[in-house]
Amino acid sequence: MSNIIYADFDKEDDNSGYVLENKSVVGVYVGNIGAISEEEGVYLGTKEDDGLSYPTLNTMEEMNQFCIMWLCIFQPEVIVEDKEE
Repeated sequence: MSNIIYADFDKEDDNSGYVLENKSVVGVYVGNIGAISEEEGVYLGTKEDDGLSYPTLNTMEEMNQFCIMWLCIFQPEVIVEDKEE
């Protein structure tokens, strides 16, 4: 895939960003949606200043499949393969 997300870890953005723990990315948030990966799976919930409210525990496989399905249906142009030369 040729789509790359640039991460600027020095810039603070109230609308989207990365959840860092010991200088490692453990989650992401966009607007009011947040997801944090932990050993037991992925917590998806409403982003608050101090964490997530109403979190739902999902497996990593469920989260990945959900995201791919969402993009394929609602924004298919971001799921493209590089053309082989």
